[in-house]
Amino acid sequence: MQRRLAAAAVAGVALVAVAAGLAAAGRWEARHAQAATQRGIDQVRATVGRELGASQLYGPQLMGQQLTALAQVLGLTCLLYASGSYVYSYELCYDGEGRLIDAVDATQAEARYWSLRPYPGTARERITPADLSAVQAYLDRREGLRAVAGFVKGAWLYCSTSVRDALAATPGTAARMRGAAASCRSWAPGVAEVGRFAAERFGAPAEARNVERVYAAMLAAGDAAASSAPAPLRAALAAGSRSAAAAGSALEQKARLIRSA
Repeated sequence: MQRRLAAAAVAGVALVAVAAGLAAAGRWEARHAQAATQRGIDQVRATVGRELGASQLYGPQLMGQQLTALAQVLGLTCLLYASGSYVYSYELCYDGEGRLIDAVDATQAEARYWSLRPYPGTARERITPADLSAVQAYLDRREGLRAVAGFVKGAWLYCSTSVRDALAATPGTAARMRGAAASCRSWAPGVAEVGRFAAERFGAPAEARNVERVYAAMLAAGDAAASSAPAPLRAALAAGSRSAAAAGSALEQKARLIRSA
């Protein structure tokens, strides 16, 4: 009986030792997996920093021309970055407490993904809600300036194309002239509005003055077309083309050089 009790005791001790060993092995595997995940996230974060290079801006060093979007994904705030010709090459995702817990490298044929969601408290990088708000404001301003540039160039393209068609047409020129006048006059108010918006909302008063010149050229082209006056129409066309090119270039340059929201 005593021998059986002793054997049972030894077996019990052995089981406890095995269980402890398995638990220790499980903890080691978890720590190893966690460390590997953190290394992957760190690698993507470092690569983003190198890609931003000299364009890195204020705050948590997350903003620059390679930053292409900010998206809300499954409760995370994700920043997407371009590399080379790929618009969405890298992704950094922060949870509600500002912890960097997910990263994606999509530069290879098969994207690589790392996540600290099972243990977010171990994340090394943390940023504040103000940092993320600054990133969003930066993107809004940059893309807003680009949108204004695109609208102005597109509006002038419609106006100038109708003017050129009217000048080139011999039969039915009067009707073409009326069409050109209507096209330029219909687009002009929108150009004036986005110019004011660029000055007031995006802090681009100097660039907005070029937009005002496009607006003036569109009105002049509309008046000249309505009067079927080819010489003033050609002058308005030349002035508007110069102003539209200058406005687009200045707005896009402003977007590239934004350093604060």
